[in-house]
Amino acid sequence: MCDETYLIPIEDAGNTQMTIRYEQSKNNNVKNINWHEDYRFDEVLPSLGSNPIR
Repeated sequence: MCDETYLIPIEDAGNTQMTIRYEQSKNNNVKNINWHEDYRFDEVLPSLGSNPIR
């Protein structure tokens, strides 16, 4: 089990669902992939200070 927390911006979540990927797909598809490291809370949090929600 992974002990990571993710923060997904609402505009990235889509209308119905979103899947984040931890490993490369078997067919090596890389188009439209949501990599887990792009949404790690500790990576996303610093950017919130420069773009406050109003």
